[in-house]
Amino acid sequence: MSKKNERQILKNFLARYYKAKKQQTILQERLLRMRSEFGSGIKHMEIETKIKAQNQQAQKNVRQIMDILDFLPQGSTERTIMELRHIDCKTWAQIQRAVFLTSSPCYAYYNKGLDALLAESKVRKIIGLSKKA
Repeated sequence: MSKKNERQILKNFLARYYKAKKQQTILQERLLRMRSEFGSGIKHMEIETKIKAQNQQAQKNVRQIMDILDFLPQGSTERTIMELRHIDCKTWAQIQRAVFLTSSPCYAYYNKGLDALLAESKVRKIIGLSKKA
């Protein structure tokens, strides 16, 4: 498997928290809309149950992401960028302002962080890449 494909697998894994939060927001907006349109009812309970499950999944995802990012040195630029991106769900523009870098070096640190994580056998196992290329 190519380095590019492995990076993409890791990025997809790290993006799970963001996706779960986004889905949770969609469900919450849907619940509010349904309450205003139809009042209270059984469908609301189903949506509330889904929101609760989505919240639990988001918590699980963020714990796994934090565990993976623990393989990067505390205080490193790579870790800071990855935490801002995958835990704080910041845009690239927000990250660049936070770390005082332009886009090219910011992406370079991010990719360096991905490569450092992919070099860890435990990380590879967590994301389903059990063998090192």
